[in-house]
Amino acid sequence: EALARYDRHWEAHGFGRLAVVDRTTDELVGRTGVMRQPDWDATACKDEIGWAIAPAQWGKGIATEAATAALSDVFERAGLERVVSFALPANTASLRVMARLGFVPEGTAEWKGKPVEWHVYPGATHCWDCENLDRFRKTDFRGTAVEYRYDRAVTKDSGERLFEFLARTLKR
Repeated sequence: EALARYDRHWEAHGFGRLAVVDRTTDELVGRTGVMRQPDWDATACKDEIGWAIAPAQWGKGIATEAATAALSDVFERAGLERVVSFALPANTASLRVMARLGFVPEGTAEWKGKPVEWHVYPGATHCWDCENLDRFRKTDFRGTAVEYRYDRAVTKDSGERLFEFLARTLKR
């Protein structure tokens, strides 16, 4: 269900969720990407970036790097001008990622029945350094090698792992 929804979103908008894969192990370690949220009412901008990284990978900068690649894609290729991000107030790790990415706090709102802090990225004014997003590879300053990718073959191949990862993450 989730993968089909992601695929429909890509077809409709030309952007969406990206799998985050550790290229040294080919292990799926998370997801990131921008999704249009039609039910988001706090601002006119409904394009929201989010991320979920496996707990064993936390603290390695993967969420920040993956979100940077996703932002580069939607600003440069998809032509978006603004993106929002929101998180529960207790999710301080995501709030720190937003700050590192340059998001500006805007306020609080309700999302799916829960209070969230929402931030806005000021616009497509950065000069992003990104290769082809279909297989964007990077080694971070800690030496962690990660690959960000979305294409039909990868999605079909890693679909079950992505669904299982999302199911585990959402149950926590």
